[in-house]
Amino acid sequence: MSDYLIQRLDAAPNVTLHTETKIVALHGDAALSGAHWRHRDDAIEERAIEHVFLFCGANPNTAWLNVA
Repeated sequence: MSDYLIQRLDAAPNVTLHTETKIVALHGDAALSGAHWRHRDDAIEERAIEHVFLFCGANPNTAWLNVA
């Protein structure tokens, strides 16, 4: 991921990164209203959301996240 994009994501107050998770369900009729995702420990979390962005198709450079 480009440095400028990392900086923009890190500075955005309305962006939450969910690392080591898998989206297992999206909900809504005409628009997205919620999602379920599974954490690495198999716990499932549900939240009301209106937008989702998936970054896939490349080997992500996520070392900047400091995820253990």
